[in-house]
This record gives sequence, structure tokens and C-alpha cells, in this order.
Amino acid sequence: MQLGATLAGGDPVVVNSFSRYALPLGEAFQLRDDLLGAFGDPRLTGKPDGDDLRAGKGTVLMATTRELADDVARRAIDAHLRRETVTEEDVACLREIMVATGAVKAIEERIGRQMRAAVRAADEIPTDTVVREALRDLASRTAYRNH
Repeated sequence: MQLGATLAGGDPVVVNSFSRYALPLGEAFQLRDDLLGAFGDPRLTGKPDGDDLRAGKGTVLMATTRELADDVARRAIDAHLRRETVTEEDVACLREIMVATGAVKAIEERIGRQMRAAVRAADEIPTDTVVREALRDLASRTAYRNH
């Protein structure tokens, strides 16, 4: 967004406003992607079921899960992720741990905070109402998408 505004000859105030909008929205997008990578419906995401878990990706969701987990849950996470092939049962167990530790809830709350920060920033961009409304809509669709 900054590049587009700069190339369009945007005022530095506008360029910086877009940055304040895009940074939290980018984080919300990535956090939603983490959730979809663990819990998303493959028919909607186009990715295999539990793709990020099977790949052992070091997502913010997994880091949050580990942070909130007790020693027993951390050992279970490690046991499921260190297998040669992560099975459906492994994925199901990892999902249960993510929910039980409160990591999913924490990530959803963080997505909400970042989306609200993006909306506040959109409201401060010195542009017309139609653009601000489109940016607010984009923030909501990005943060709460299902694929």
C-alpha cells in the first residue's frame, strides 16, 4: 500500500497512514492463515487437512500453544510432531491441545485487536469516505475469512 501511494505521488502523511493500516492487517491475515492451516476446511482452503501441523510449521499459533501448555502437553506436542508421518490422530490431538491451552482463543483475540487497529487506522487516512469504507470492509474480510 505504501508503494502504491508513493508511486501515485501520495503525500507522506497518506503513505504513513496506509502503513498504519496495512501492518496490523497483515498480522491479522497471517494469524488467520495459521488457524486455517491447522483447522481449515480443505474444500475451502485448497490445502490438505491440518497442512501446517503435518509440515511442522513454526506458526504463531504453535508458539502460543507451547507457551500456554504445561510440561505434559508440550511433551505430547513434541511426540506428535516428531513422527515420520503425522497421522490424522496426531492432527486431532494437536488441535485438542491448541484449544485446551487457550491458544486458539488467544489467537482469535489477537486477530480481533489487529483488525480493530487496522479499522482505526483506516478511519484516520486522509481520503474520501468510500475509500475508508472499502478499507474497513477489507480489514473485516481479511481477518475473518474462512479460506
